[in-house]
Amino acid sequence: MQLRKEILELARQLKLPGIVNCFDEVMQAAAKNNWRPQQVVAELLTAELAEKTARSIRYQMGAAKFPVCKSLPEFDFTVSPVNEEVSLTRDMSGVCNMRSVRFYSVSERRRYEPSRSVTGSSTDEV
Repeated sequence: MQLRKEILELARQLKLPGIVNCFDEVMQAAAKNNWRPQQVVAELLTAELAEKTARSIRYQMGAAKFPVCKSLPEFDFTVSPVNEEVSLTRDMSGVCNMRSVRFYSVSERRRYEPSRSVTGSSTDEV
């Protein structure tokens, strides 16, 4: 038990939170599966790398200062160049778990919409 405390304290001093967080779990798995010391070290280092990667992503996302996500009812159309008559798609009934939406103003929508005419000529109807 004393050795465990020493190892965890050393990991804290070395600023290795991934190892501190998963140490007990890795040690239990190592004992259960008869891992060699190299396997234990590899597992601890993998956990540390995952922790550092996750921390780096959190930092970068915070530094990027992305705006807070809002739902469509919360979107303020008065401060946006996007017109309230937004065309998301012709039929949204089949869309599930939509991750992103592109808002088109009326002028953009005319530019990107395919023609509704059977003859192939474009119309101004929207």
